[in-house]
Amino acid sequence: EGQGRLIAVRNSDGALVLNSSTAARHASEEWSKQEGLMQRLVTERDDPMAACDALGCMFTERGGETVAFVRDANALAEDCARAGILIASIAVKQCQGPRLVIDARDLYFGGGHAIWIEGAGIRVETVTQKRGHRPWVPGVE
Repeated sequence: EGQGRLIAVRNSDGALVLNSSTAARHASEEWSKQEGLMQRLVTERDDPMAACDALGCMFTERGGETVAFVRDANALAEDCARAGILIASIAVKQCQGPRLVIDARDLYFGGGHAIWIEGAGIRVETVTQKRGHRPWVPGVE
């Protein structure tokens, strides 16, 4: 989701795990439709490999890959040290450690991001890449 309020991580069982059941309700409903589900998606409360607090969330897969979602700068140093992928709804100036960092600026200019972990590599697609640059869309330079 392009404002960094909602993220979903596909767990090792194949389910999408959301960081919130209430944030960006429309986006989560759309993701549920795309998944072909009639019920709500799984939230971090339902997945033992995910944990969220007021500062953000950490999703850990059985294979060891970690995805951190940072809402508060107070969590940034710790999550930068622990995560393989870091997504932040705040600006990130320095973050050593993760293979990929997506911050508030990336979300503003790129819109929603889709990330695929493909072996040792990571593939990223953004809404802006898919729709093209439109001068009337806010955030597009």
